[in-house]
Amino acid sequence: MTRTSRETMKTKRTMTMAKVFYMGVVERGLNGSYGVYFPDLPGCVSAADSFEETVSGGQEALELHLEMMREDGLTIPDPSPVTAFDPDDYPGSDVVKIVMFPVEAAGETKEAAVRANVTMNPRLLRKVDAAAEAHGLTRSGLLALAARQWISANPGATDRRAG
Repeated sequence: MTRTSRETMKTKRTMTMAKVFYMGVVERGLNGSYGVYFPDLPGCVSAADSFEETVSGGQEALELHLEMMREDGLTIPDPSPVTAFDPDDYPGSDVVKIVMFPVEAAGETKEAAVRANVTMNPRLLRKVDAAAEAHGLTRSGLLALAARQWISANPGATDRRAG
């Protein structure tokens, strides 16, 4: 993109905090209740009588767990991709759903989100939308999450300059 086209490109800006998404594994308990745990954060759990209460409690537990880790000066691990979870590693569990829980990214400052148009195959776009909906994300949220994970998995990729 030339400098002129960058200067004339119209953008919509809103102030947002960068978000990361931790995977929560929701299981059904023996008594019909639900529990959620976070594979990236051992000891971070929540439980309730309903799925909705479990997800709500899981969000609170995650935020408090990360806050305590920061206060204790502990290193907060990067979130793993959903594909890192294998239910076969947890025999006997009754996994109901994988939920992506949003939290503010540590160390990232508030900056304006920029509206960007992307072009992709319609079939891929339908898959993106279905995956986002299945995990409680927006299309933009899923694409941003995928971009962060790809950049994290490919060190040095952002250091390259286009010729």
